[in-house]
Amino acid sequence: MQQNLLVVPPLPKIVCIGMLRNKLVEFGGKIGNRFVHPWSSFTFGDTVMRVLLLAIGGLWFSIPAEAQLLTPHESRISTQLIAADLESANQTLAILDLNDDGALDQKEQAKLEWFAEAKEFDLDRNERLSQIEIAIYFAAQRDENDVEAIDITVTERAMKAHDANQNGQIDPDEISTAWPDDPHEIDVDQDGVLTFTELSRAFAFRRVIREELGILGVDQGWAIKIRTRFDRDRDGGLSEAEWQATPLPGDPAKFDENSDGRLSTLEMATMLAKHRQKLGLTGQDQLSIRPMFLTYDADFNGTISKQELERLTASGANVSELLDKWDINKDGEISLAEMEKELARLRDEKGYTDTHAQQASRLILRHDTNRDKHIGKNELNETESEGQLTKELFPQIDRNSDSVIDHEELARYLASQPTGGNKTKSFE
Repeated sequence: MQQNLLVVPPLPKIVCIGMLRNKLVEFGGKIGNRFVHPWSSFTFGDTVMRVLLLAIGGLWFSIPAEAQLLTPHESRISTQLIAADLESANQTLAILDLNDDGALDQKEQAKLEWFAEAKEFDLDRNERLSQIEIAIYFAAQRDENDVEAIDITVTERAMKAHDANQNGQIDPDEISTAWPDDPHEIDVDQDGVLTFTELSRAFAFRRVIREELGILGVDQGWAIKIRTRFDRDRDGGLSEAEWQATPLPGDPAKFDENSDGRLSTLEMATMLAKHRQKLGLTGQDQLSIRPMFLTYDADFNGTISKQELERLTASGANVSELLDKWDINKDGEISLAEMEKELARLRDEKGYTDTHAQQASRLILRHDTNRDKHIGKNELNETESEGQLTKELFPQIDRNSDSVIDHEELARYLASQPTGGNKTKSFE
């Protein structure tokens, strides 16, 4: 399920203005709440509030939202909401909002498991919790445990695959020797059951570890695919006998960090990440080459034989061309390592990364007013402006002097700029 983000930055201004209004009314009432305009029903306190809000408003809204947060509790509202937070809020309301007025009053809040914290999330201080305020509570819980939308998605997939009785948790009889790894570490309260929250937090923790190790999703995905294919005893890892048949690069034993004689998914992903980094390949490179490789490598042994090529190509000429291009050691087979090395060579020849290519695509879309997928000189700015290319840069970027800037020229130019330089940064 797609997790849509709902950003809440404007809310601090709204909440704080509401709180300020209440204080000003109270203040105004103290100094003259008995006075009433003969032509109006407004009290003097309300009038004072309105005048002061007009005076303060311009200054207040010129202050960054981050600077307006009054306390650590109000800082909750600078977070991002995802669909899961809103769904949790809706479920909470469905269960506890007995009068169906769309909010939880104090009596209804008393039944919350987090009742002791409820006051912190009553952002407008009206003694009621709205859907958004409840959702912000769930978002704050995610933030404290580094749980992101992708972790929720992974948890939902795991539940779908392993929650046989569909009761929203993984019961003891649904936990297998192969999944999940170290269930006792995931089961925080040690009740023998893995809840959605426990799983999502465990997945988030592992994702953070992978990020620190430089492991991308493509490395993790390939490791899972290899484990699924070669883990014959279904113990969740690869023994030495099992990993010898895999297309893993290098010596797997060097990545057996805990020396238990088997490779876990994380250890395989670490190995694949190091291999990718050594070759200078990006995640997108791997995503483009591996599906193509699997199309031909029917037995998933890490090499494509001439017979496998012939079964999937129309003529012997095509097979010869493929072997000539990819079979570096000329042994009559194409290995995944050979395809990766050739792709790395092509990457070096291109002279730019996926990041530069993505930046170039955005800039072309931004400047290409006639939608011909190129940038003409007349489509550039005369003067410098944030996020825009100027005409004075045109000769530097148009390397082949054909009077237009194409995608490759722009990507190469961006790659040539100093990392973090003002020119490159100003384009985005």
